[in-house]
Amino acid sequence: MKRVIVNRVGEARDSLEVQEIEDLEADPGQVLVQMKAIPIHPADLLVMRGRHIFTPAYPCGIGIEGVGRVIAHGEGVNAPPLGALVALPFGETWAEQVILPAESAIPLPDGIDIFQGSMLALNPVTALGLVLGMKRGEWLIHNAANSSLGRLITRVAAHKGINNISVVRRRGLEDELIANGADHVLIDGDDLSQRVKAFTGASGVDRALDAVSGDASGRLFDCVAEGGELICYGLLAGDQVVIPSAQLIFRDVLVRGYSRLRSLKALSPEGSQLLHADLFEGAASGLFYTPVLKTFTFDELYDAVELAERSGGEGKVILIPPSD
Repeated sequence: MKRVIVNRVGEARDSLEVQEIEDLEADPGQVLVQMKAIPIHPADLLVMRGRHIFTPAYPCGIGIEGVGRVIAHGEGVNAPPLGALVALPFGETWAEQVILPAESAIPLPDGIDIFQGSMLALNPVTALGLVLGMKRGEWLIHNAANSSLGRLITRVAAHKGINNISVVRRRGLEDELIANGADHVLIDGDDLSQRVKAFTGASGVDRALDAVSGDASGRLFDCVAEGGELICYGLLAGDQVVIPSAQLIFRDVLVRGYSRLRSLKALSPEGSQLLHADLFEGAASGLFYTPVLKTFTFDELYDAVELAERSGGEGKVILIPPSD
């Protein structure tokens, strides 16, 4: 079977290689999945760039999400059943076949669009996790709001009755993002907190979500009300979260990180059932819909990665494994 590996840090044509290896076999407790569609995510490309915290020694696999069908069980496994369409939340998914613990595969409902199903285990799970615990009528602000995940966070917040402010770096997106569910759209800048407090009654927001890092983290921190929190979950602008020390010391604002996989692994069985119910309800209603820009075969890998890197969050690029 074929899989994509990362040989070294660099550009796609220097870093990535399609490799032929023996077919995989499921060990006890595992399922073997034949991949059908694999979205390319910014987090995938951090591995190629050498900026992902979980990057092992090179060469290594790549891919944190996708959809496929269960084609074999390891010893002691009988679910999901053979032939079931499942979403994969991890597993070096840029490959024809992937093995993972049976309990980690997310069985998908009949009739789901395969491309939308391929994107269900990452961004929707992350968006739900990032607004978890917020109440109707509270205020949320988040940056990189024109990215695929940013747009999804906006829709989830609006769906739950949370007032939300979308922060972007350029003009011209206001009408589009308001139509997506944002209450306000602001251009990032040094006076961001003053403009935010004009909407929130001078108190600030209850929660801020930072996908950018760098100085953008400090600007969002300034927007948070006393007793609120800043959640950092992305590294789009750099590897440092920059917050003025006086602000951090003398204000009552919680700063924490968010990891999708850490959150998933901490869920109880009951929590997993509730999450899956939210996922399937959102998928059925179109809440999580993400446009597909283009599909590519593994033979077109470099073109696929280059389009994904310049897409600007307008949609997803999907890899189709050779067997499909």
